[in-house]
Amino acid sequence: MLRYELPVTFNGVLLNDFITPSFSTDTSMLPEVSDSALSFTEGIGERFTRRKYTTRTIKIPYIMRNPTEAKRQALTAALAVTEPQKLTLGRTPDRYYLVIPKNGEFTIEGFRTSGTLEFTCYDGLAHSLTTATVSGQSGTDITVTNAGTAPTAPVLTATMTADNGLVAWTNDQGGVLQFGDPGEVDGVTTKAPEQALVEGFDSDPGGTNNDAPTNYPNYGNVEGQPNVQSGTMNYGAGLYGSTAMMPSFGAKSDYWNGPSKKLPIPKNSDDDNAGNIVTYTRLYFDTKVRQMGRMEIALNNGDKTVFESVLRDSADSQDQIVWECFYNGQWLVSTTLDRRKFKNGQMYELRMWRFGSKINFQLAPVAKVVDNKAEVAAPILKSFDLAEAEPIDSVSFWFCRWQDNEASSMSVTDFQAKWTDVDQWNDLANCFSAGDEVVADIATKTIYVNGVQDNTLHAIGNMWDSFWIQPGRNTIMPVASSWATPFDATIEYREAWL
Repeated sequence: MLRYELPVTFNGVLLNDFITPSFSTDTSMLPEVSDSALSFTEGIGERFTRRKYTTRTIKIPYIMRNPTEAKRQALTAALAVTEPQKLTLGRTPDRYYLVIPKNGEFTIEGFRTSGTLEFTCYDGLAHSLTTATVSGQSGTDITVTNAGTAPTAPVLTATMTADNGLVAWTNDQGGVLQFGDPGEVDGVTTKAPEQALVEGFDSDPGGTNNDAPTNYPNYGNVEGQPNVQSGTMNYGAGLYGSTAMMPSFGAKSDYWNGPSKKLPIPKNSDDDNAGNIVTYTRLYFDTKVRQMGRMEIALNNGDKTVFESVLRDSADSQDQIVWECFYNGQWLVSTTLDRRKFKNGQMYELRMWRFGSKINFQLAPVAKVVDNKAEVAAPILKSFDLAEAEPIDSVSFWFCRWQDNEASSMSVTDFQAKWTDVDQWNDLANCFSAGDEVVADIATKTIYVNGVQDNTLHAIGNMWDSFWIQPGRNTIMPVASSWATPFDATIEYREAWL
């Protein structure tokens, strides 16, 4: 029987410091086995059903040269463990056995100058000292190649890159592991209003001057009788102590003339400007018998008006205000206002809004303003069916006088535009968040979240035993919630040999 000396390390201690070990080449190549068979009801013999590899006994003959009590005590201390520890043999330095010394074999009195150390390896396997790692992302197959001769239990790690409700694993053995809730959603979409533009005209709000879209470019709609956009706007202190935008008229023209201002209205957060919208304009329109004026307020799509409201006093011989409404270039209604309600010194609020299949215009005196919201009295409402929803990208204001006659006193104090019923995403708290690490230890059938064991994530029917990595090529797929950003997946395993 051939013997040779080799290094032996147990539980991190080099036993060669105390003994000179050798290894017998007649030690069994395979662990012990347990065969199962079924006896035939009639006839002779049995039918083999399965073989199970069980424990392995590792015997290491040794010599203790110049034995001393100190050597024997040191060796005993190295071997006195209460659970299996790693044993590394010199002939296979890249592998270890998980072993425990046999009971009752090692006492100080029992050591002689020669003998045999015996260890029991309960799993019967030699394990690689190094860990193999493969990685990928959820939703893609990960190939795992086991170069050993025995199945091995991996550690499966999922690291979240964003919110996620499910960490699952499938493999080519038909195995499934599931942690979390496959029915969990990332969030819900709700409808909510969204402010698009708020302006108080304390100062010049920008935009463009004297290029407002209009339905009335020519007086009497006769070519060659142009109504002119000219002059400038003043901002700041206005009528009755309010801040406002007010006209400063330029040179005389033969027809209606005066300055205009156009301001962009941004799209909503869904990148849409053809949805439901409501606008509020607070204004003054004071006029007397000899005065004439025209105030045009329009919501526009490019160079054409969508909503358009006109307040005008076209007579220099009477005190009147006419309110006209247009939509998409079409005249809808004309109303002569009751001057007992719509009187000089009274602030008015104009609302123009689109909701579903309706368009609406409302003009009303303002009773009071509380927290920048107007409380109105005696509103006039005009409502019409909507043929089509035109996009809206700007609001324009055009103040006009007639030729060089004395103009009505006109100003705009505030403007607001809101997109209503905008789809808004409400993020819900999910089982896992960005940065969370979810670890499944197949050997112990244990799940950890950020290093802490979590027994709440186990799904009934999890197939832990199907996730041992078999010798050769294996395929494992990590799975996240269908709505989630893929998580980073890592598979760690140690190859093992019979």
